[in-house]
Amino acid sequence: MSLKSEKGFIGVDISIALMIFLILMAGITGMIYNINKENNSIKRKSQALNFAISAVETAKGIDVSSLEISGLESELNSCYTNSNAVVTNTSLNDSFLSLKKDSVSYNVELSIVDYNEIDGNIEAGTAKQVTVNVTYSIGGKREAIELKGIVI
Repeated sequence: MSLKSEKGFIGVDISIALMIFLILMAGITGMIYNINKENNSIKRKSQALNFAISAVETAKGIDVSSLEISGLESELNSCYTNSNAVVTNTSLNDSFLSLKKDSVSYNVELSIVDYNEIDGNIEAGTAKQVTVNVTYSIGGKREAIELKGIVI
């Protein structure tokens, strides 16, 4: 009686191992891609929120009687320049500012409304509502953050 020695791998064993390996690698690659995509989304949303917060805080540092869009121009330019952002549109006459940070473009739109127009019980000129809309692109979609603050 002769018995065959079963040493080593045969073609079927190797092909099954390769298929399992490829299936696992596809799953791992997909997970890594999704994690990186979410990480970039969170970074961009965080940066947009930082721009919006700095705009509202800058507005709060200005006296309410002189708070106007044109008055914010120099304050915001220096604030955004200090945050290492590249300001590509320095004119706020149209209440619109274009910024670029880490090769991502952000559009900041400002509006200032006398709070008397919102709540008629408040005396005109004593409080103003500042609204900041920051839009940016992520994954081919436009995302937006809106932040409102009241300056007294």
